[in-house]
Amino acid sequence: VCPPAVRRDLFAKGQLRGRAVRAQPGSASPVRCRGSPAGQAAAAVEAARRWQLAKPCTRHDYLTTKCVQAHGVRVDAAGALLVPMQDGSGAILNVQRILPNGEKRFLPGGRKSGLWHWVGAVPADTAYSGPLLIAEGYATAASLHEACALPCAVAFDCGNLMHVAR
Repeated sequence: VCPPAVRRDLFAKGQLRGRAVRAQPGSASPVRCRGSPAGQAAAAVEAARRWQLAKPCTRHDYLTTKCVQAHGVRVDAAGALLVPMQDGSGAILNVQRILPNGEKRFLPGGRKSGLWHWVGAVPADTAYSGPLLIAEGYATAASLHEACALPCAVAFDCGNLMHVAR
């Protein structure tokens, strides 16, 4: 969320109205505050771009350290593990970047609430009533799936667990 002083300054300059965002004069890029619709849309475009450029993951230091396999993740040119963050329609709206040392980052301005990544296949049968697991992070979800052979959703942090469960 934008600090109050920044928001006041943006409102005073006419660059921010409500949650809308306008480009700065002489600039092609808008001023963005985390969580704004414009920031989320820009992050979704960037997430799709990064996902398309990344290569399927076969090995990564983070996965080796956590003793888990790659499940629907990719590696970017900088060597970061990319975990797609999807909504109910399957659209990738953000990505979590996990560096080899375990440092985790989301795209600035991107949405996180209510997004997840499935580890393991979710049965396509709409009548499926079996268990679906939810874990806070990728390594925990991968561990659960590998141990139980059940699909597990990555919620990305504890504040998103209930959003994903809904």
